[in-house]
Amino acid sequence: MLLRCYRDRTDPKTPDGWFATGDAGEIDAKGRLRIHGRLDDAVISGGENIWPAQVEAVLRRHPWVGDVAVGGLPDAERGVRLVAYLVPSPAVQGIEPAVILAELRELVREQLASFAAPRELVVVARLPHTAIGKLSRAELPALDGPRTLIG
Repeated sequence: MLLRCYRDRTDPKTPDGWFATGDAGEIDAKGRLRIHGRLDDAVISGGENIWPAQVEAVLRRHPWVGDVAVGGLPDAERGVRLVAYLVPSPAVQGIEPAVILAELRELVREQLASFAAPRELVVVARLPHTAIGKLSRAELPALDGPRTLIG
């Protein structure tokens, strides 16, 4: 179902009838629509499109992850490097950040493409959210915490 027009009577559709939502997705082999995420959320690292929501979903399955957000930071080699901002679960006590990052990278490689594995881990106490409770990706780069970087 799609609206005919906005209140000011302007038509939001393109001349060929498409409505630009800002979402990226695909139709799979069974004819189902799969949404990857918002176009402006995609991180392009080394020429590859990475959808943070997909990486976050994989990382959340690990018992060491209390909460996680994925974003990008400038990188001299790849243009942008993928960073995982981790709120650790109590199970992670005493485990070295380099070990955590290596295990999380391996989990992502098993379920997604290898280029989607985060190259940096930032351990934080909490993630930033908007007033309505959505993750504020724009605030991620400003988060401070212990960092581990894989070259």
